[in-house]
Amino acid sequence: MKPDHDVLKRVAKVFGAGEQSALDIKEICGLAGLSYDETTLFHLTILNDEGLLVRQDGKPGIGIQHDLEGNAIVSLMKLRLSADGYKFLSASEKPEYLKKMKSFAGPLSLETIKEFLRFSIKISTEKFF
Repeated sequence: MKPDHDVLKRVAKVFGAGEQSALDIKEICGLAGLSYDETTLFHLTILNDEGLLVRQDGKPGIGIQHDLEGNAIVSLMKLRLSADGYKFLSASEKPEYLKKMKSFAGPLSLETIKEFLRFSIKISTEKFF
């Protein structure tokens, strides 16, 4: 499965637009207009892998495990964006970021998504220094 940058952004925007700073996976899916399925769980895992989506209690993981047959087992717990997650959200709306996004054609690989995440955090923090 290839990451979809729009899904990653939609998840991040849920936290930026809402009054709640912590939501469980079902709440995130509902507010982002996403299906509660393997594709969405995959994208939430990517955000967690990159340190952008974390548990509110500070423990590792976001409550997604798989059984021996590959079926997802989800423990609902409150998740929130990390500081870098908010930087990603802020930077993803900047013209420089959108210009870089448009420079790529077709589906984005995981490496490209990671590059965008690093780039978004970089341009977000540059305004402070």
